[in-house]
Amino acid sequence: MNFFKAFLAVSALLAALSGQSIAQEGPFHTKSGSATYHTSEKKALRAAGLEEYVNKENTSEIDGFVRNRAKIEALNIESFAGGWIEYDANLKAQQVFAFAGQDNPIRNVKLEGKLSFIAVKFSLKQLKSLREQIFKDFEHSENTANQLIFGIGIDEKANKLLISAREENHNL
Repeated sequence: MNFFKAFLAVSALLAALSGQSIAQEGPFHTKSGSATYHTSEKKALRAAGLEEYVNKENTSEIDGFVRNRAKIEALNIESFAGGWIEYDANLKAQQVFAFAGQDNPIRNVKLEGKLSFIAVKFSLKQLKSLREQIFKDFEHSENTANQLIFGIGIDEKANKLLISAREENHNL
């Protein structure tokens, strides 16, 4: 049930940021329980406890993040490791950009908004390369009934790969 509540909260936040609302107020039943969909963005945000995150200042910061990330990616910096939005104690959005082995290799690039730069162990390029190597190492199982790796995602904030795999089965 906690996952479903988190899903609804994220859906409400995304809807708020995109200017759309979630439709169909009333109960909605699933195998894991029930939930309520709301007819307005405001009601959905209030129900999810997210209304204080959505304001002009945070929306502006998120828009700035999108533009800043595009600028950084266009520079094709080898050490770029990703970026995300964090919220301070006052629920104000702040942009965070990570670089492998360096804290800020783009000091001369004009960026907008509240920015933080952190050093991490792996760049996105390294993580993508490792992901491709894992897929290559397990490609023999892709076209069989015994597929071992289902998917690999990159968690930029944690600076690691997230691997979805079959539970170990020594009988195969």
